[in-house]
Amino acid sequence: MLQVKPALNPGEPAEVLIVGKSAERGDSEGMLDATAEGEPLDISFNIRYLIDVLRVINEERVVFQSNGPENPGVLKPENRDDFTHVIMPMSK
Repeated sequence: MLQVKPALNPGEPAEVLIVGKSAERGDSEGMLDATAEGEPLDISFNIRYLIDVLRVINEERVVFQSNGPENPGVLKPENRDDFTHVIMPMSK
């Protein structure tokens, strides 16, 4: 699951929490440095698909866009227009 909390004031850092849950491996979570705009968002993806696209992008900063937890997410490198990936969220 990705949990995105935009900054309350412009210029402040946003929070992106990544949570992984597995019956076999247990739970894990980590916080990422981010810039975020819009409303808070909780969205779930298959972690294998997310890792696959991040390996292909292979950049330090990635742009993630979504219109809501039931809509697809779009991932692309921050400063490149030659790659765009659409990933479907998982049902909750």
